[in-house]
Amino acid sequence: MTQFAIGYGRKSFDDPDHRTSSVDDQQVFAQAYARQHGMELIAFHSDDGITGATMERPALLTALAALKAGKAKILIIEDVDRLGRDQEHLSYMRKLFAVHDVVLHTVAAGRIDDLTFAFKGIIGEQQRARIAYTTRRGLKGKATRGGST
Repeated sequence: MTQFAIGYGRKSFDDPDHRTSSVDDQQVFAQAYARQHGMELIAFHSDDGITGATMERPALLTALAALKAGKAKILIIEDVDRLGRDQEHLSYMRKLFAVHDVVLHTVAAGRIDDLTFAFKGIIGEQQRARIAYTTRRGLKGKATRGGST
């Protein structure tokens, strides 16, 4: 029996010049992962240029709605940080997955259990905080040196 999966990808920064193909690459790898594991990827939803610190991501909400509706029982993502970088949001999604019997798979590490999900979520949130700090530090330093920010 074929297992149906939905894929989700995300890239944080806006890329109007299309200098990176991160979201497209995530889709290619999710499709390959599904094939290798005997799954059928029935949809891939992606948010391009939206931070993982918010739940206000149209493609994420579409993917979650499809999972809630029972269209698939597997969600494939590149890694947990693509799903989100906020513990509250990730906790909500973990509970939603449990209620709807959704199994989370990552291309990076395979099937993800609750402990790994929580651990990777903490790391992702801390990484977001570090990136924000270093970005602010860099902008302040540039301004101090008279540069344009």
